[in-house]
Amino acid sequence: MDADKKLELITRYTSEIIAEKEIEEALEKGEPLKAYAGYEPSGKIHLGHAISVNKLIDLQNAGVQVVVLLADLHAHLNRKGSLEEIREIADYNKECFIALVLDKNK
Repeated sequence: MDADKKLELITRYTSEIIAEKEIEEALEKGEPLKAYAGYEPSGKIHLGHAISVNKLIDLQNAGVQVVVLLADLHAHLNRKGSLEEIREIADYNKECFIALVLDKNK
């Protein structure tokens, strides 16, 4: 996939790109890109998760390394449940994200 097609995937359905020029330059040079997304595992997966995961899938398809952080300790500190309960929800979240076609190997 060429740099223009990758940039199209990265930027589609977005309202603001903070460092678009830097992204373009990295794509043209073939430099690796990495994206992070964090979720507080405090309940069931909903439509909002699916929307953000779809963007992560676009990034993966553009060759961006995607890292999903499931902030179990953060949820615990926010009193969303015991660590055991929250880790169970985090495992459920992970399986749901994979079911939405987010590649766990990438």
